[in-house]
Amino acid sequence: MVPTKQREIGMKRFMAGATVWTFVGVVAYLSFTKTDTSTNTRPAQPQNTHPVAPPASPPAPPALLADVIELTNLDPLLDPPIRPVGGVPFDAEPVIPAVVAPTPERIPLSVD
Repeated sequence: MVPTKQREIGMKRFMAGATVWTFVGVVAYLSFTKTDTSTNTRPAQPQNTHPVAPPASPPAPPALLADVIELTNLDPLLDPPIRPVGGVPFDAEPVIPAVVAPTPERIPLSVD
């Protein structure tokens, strides 16, 4: 077995090495992914080659909610029309109950 003091020194070396290599990795990552910010950051304005035509007619004014509700006929939704009863039922054949086994007079013990 390794003495406790040597184990502590080994753990401190390992933690110091892990910290150094983590720092080196972060610096390397940031240096490779850094973009050049010294150039013009504004995108170039696209040249419009097609003339923009004025709108043919002004847009229609927005409808008011009260006008929409007055024009909507909600009566069929509130009181749906009664459909006539007719047609063939799904279960046209008579239902026959399953055969039931007679219950025993005495329930046998689990040991039997």
